This record gives sequence, structure tokens and C-alpha cells, in this order.
Amino acid sequence: MADTVKLELTKEWDKTFPKSERVNHRKVTFPNRYGITLAADLYEPKESEKKLAAIAVCGPFGAVKEQAAGLYAQKKHDEYTYKLEIWQKRRVIHRDYKLGKYDKAERDKRMQELLEYAVEKEEQRKKVCREEYARKQKHLEEQRRIYEDLD
Repeated sequence: MADTVKLELTKEWDKTFPKSERVNHRKVTFPNRYGITLAADLYEPKESEKKLAAIAVCGPFGAVKEQAAGLYAQKKHDEYTYKLEIWQKRRVIHRDYKLGKYDKAERDKRMQELLEYAVEKEEQRKKVCREEYARKQKHLEEQRRIYEDLD
């Protein structure tokens, strides 16, 4: 195998989309199976201390370098963080019920509370998406006005 090359990577945020406050971002390098040094952007949840599963994402053909993949990685983190939390809480409720810690009525009550929590979290996520969409629309409108003024 060929020797890997040390790549010089920038430390500052170099994407065109805003950085999410809920993820840590850093650049990493690694050799592929042919010994070629590759560079990538690594997005990790800020609140996690344990090992996590990884999703490798690359942009579609013709994508602007890492822009599409990076934005997708941040959005998926935001979407799945609360879904994983709800799934884990659901497992605990079922486990405790099977262990006899409470009866069926208590299990149903806890599941109802969890469902209400999930609905609330989904509404919060949708609100953030609506606000982000409105912000983008405002930006596009400003850009359109600038281009009209240039003509």
C-alpha cells in the first residue's frame, strides 16, 4: 500500500448552510483500502457520551462538494435524536411491565404520557422547520429584490 499523505484541513466552519447548535463538527482524515488519504466532515451529537452508530453520507452526483451531505447529516440528527429517545423510553415501559413492576393500567397510562410527549416533540420540530422555511423565504425575497435593483 502507498503511504498516506497528511492533509491540511481548515478548522473554521466552511459550509454555506448554518451550523446546528445541537451537533459538534470536525474534519477527519482516514486511509481507504488503497492507501489513499480521504477527508470527511464528522457530525456528532453534543449531548452523547457513549458510542453511537454511524451513517456515511455523500452528496448526489453533481452536488456542491460536502454541502448536501453535511446539511442532511445535521437534519437527520435533529430528526432522529428525539425518535431514539422515545423508542428507548417505550422499551423501558414494556420491560418494566413484563418484570411486574406495575399492572396493565399503569403501563397504558405511561404509554399515553409517552405518546403525548412524542406529539409535543414533533410539534416543536415542525415549528423549527416552519421558522427555518420562513427565514429562507425572507432571504430569497431579499436576494430577488437585490437582483431586480441591479437590472
